Amino acid sequence: MKKLTLTITTVFALLFILYSLAFSVTTNNLVFNAVNEETKANMLGKVATLRPNFRLLEASDIRNRSDKWHHASEEVANTINPNERVVIYDKNQNFVFAYGNDKLTTVYPNRDDFSLASQMGSHTEVNKNEEGRITYSYVEKLYNGRGDIIGFIQIARFITDISHVQQQLTSFAVIASLTIVLILFIVLILYFRRISLPIHSINYQLDKLSVGDYKVNYEPVKIAEFDEIGENINTLSDNLQNQNLQIIMQDERLNLLVDSMILGMLLIESDHTISLANPAAYKILGINHSIIDKAFTTVLTSYRLIQMVDNAFKNKQNYNEEIYLYHPDEMVLDINAIFVDDHNNDEMDDQVIVLIYDITDIRRLEKVRTDFIANASHELKTPVTALQGFSETLLDGAIEDQETARYFVEIMNKESNRLGHLISDILDLAKIEQDQLTHHIESVDLEEAVDEVVQQVQMEADKKPIQIVKDNRNNQPIIFNSERGQINQIITNLVNNAINYTDPGGQVRISIEELVNNVQITVADNGIGIPEEDLPRIFERFYRVSKSRSSSSGGTGLGLSIVRNIVRSMGGHIDVSSQFGQGTEFRVLLPKNE
Repeated sequence: MKKLTLTITTVFALLFILYSLAFSVTTNNLVFNAVNEETKANMLGKVATLRPNFRLLEASDIRNRSDKWHHASEEVANTINPNERVVIYDKNQNFVFAYGNDKLTTVYPNRDDFSLASQMGSHTEVNKNEEGRITYSYVEKLYNGRGDIIGFIQIARFITDISHVQQQLTSFAVIASLTIVLILFIVLILYFRRISLPIHSINYQLDKLSVGDYKVNYEPVKIAEFDEIGENINTLSDNLQNQNLQIIMQDERLNLLVDSMILGMLLIESDHTISLANPAAYKILGINHSIIDKAFTTVLTSYRLIQMVDNAFKNKQNYNEEIYLYHPDEMVLDINAIFVDDHNNDEMDDQVIVLIYDITDIRRLEKVRTDFIANASHELKTPVTALQGFSETLLDGAIEDQETARYFVEIMNKESNRLGHLISDILDLAKIEQDQLTHHIESVDLEEAVDEVVQQVQMEADKKPIQIVKDNRNNQPIIFNSERGQINQIITNLVNNAINYTDPGGQVRISIEELVNNVQITVADNGIGIPEEDLPRIFERFYRVSKSRSSSSGGTGLGLSIVRNIVRSMGGHIDVSSQFGQGTEFRVLLPKNE
């Protein structure tokens, strides 16, 4: 702004100085010309007053200086002022008479002057004398009353000295110029200082806007043009701020959406570097944030996945494939490599979006379902085959042997009961997994519930025999709100399982304990135990640690799976610990409902 102020001030000052100089020169010339014209007019007037004095003369009177001439010369002398000099020449251009200012004696006409005067009737000449003063010389032919040429008259005069006037005009022009330039400079400085404030304010606001700071507003300075611009910038700032907030919100929503996706996502640029990855991708692929800006070929470990991305870039096509990973974990992944064309946009390059869906659990569940169907079919087929075989044997004549027939019927009854238990367990498991159980919260006396279960299984325990021990670690009634039927089913299944896998003479201990927010039920035995490699799978459907023992006991292989699902539906937790050959302990933790 200072540079602009100085430039404009300098231009105006130079223009005004030039104008002042031009004005001074023009004025001086006008004054000089006016003085010249006035001098010429005076001299013509002087000649006009002198002409009558020569009308009665002849050329000889002038040449011989007669009495008429002397009388005429006296009249001429009486009319001359101190700044003039009058010179009379005869018609042969010879000097006859001169009167007036002696300083003008050097001003005399030459042949050219006489020649021009003869031709034109008069001639005017302007010169400078030795002192530098401007002289004015006027030469005219003299005529008598008859129109005869009797000689020449010259009037010489100093032009009025106007140099001091010209100097004053020049001085005035210079002083006026300097004064006006100074005033102009002060006015411009004040004016530009005033307009520089809103300009600086606008520039400052624009600088802030350029870096995303929308808090600075323009304050009016009562200059309409700048205030209008400032208000427009304020409006622009508000609009930009709103747009920026919308963009930020959209970015946050997009980031939240991408970060919340269970699908892993990678964005790969045309230079094959990874520019974006979401948390799901980090988790699924076992990578971290350091992969950003690195080539995907150095980050991804699956050759098939790398090949899919390469093909997407090369062929500009989308690819979908199911691949297997064995590092860092064994996984099954559904991969979509989506090619994003730049559509000839100079600001955008080709990209590939990789969507990674971990379907390991889905494939595992499909396998579990397949195994369940196969196991259920096998488990259902066994008693059905037995029933069919024994019934056919009876029909073939064995029914007549009462002892044999009774034996077969007992086996058929046992297998039918087993089939009924199996179907019932399958239906119960289906209801639990589909959350179709009816939840009825009531007051439960846990020790009483244990007594009911013991009464139900006591006969089966006595057959082996196996001792059942009850232990209330609180030594007082444990009463809480829960689902009585589900608790009975949990304890029954765990105790039956303990009895089945405990040798004769063994012991099954049922312990109950009230904690701060939960109750704990522990069923422990000193039976055959569970090998360590089988522990992770004991809650799977139809999984048996000992196939022969389970089959002989009439177990369905669904008891522990049912227990786990019931405990989960009640918001509880179950875990197991075992040492092979020494026994097993199941611990169930259930919440105390309000």
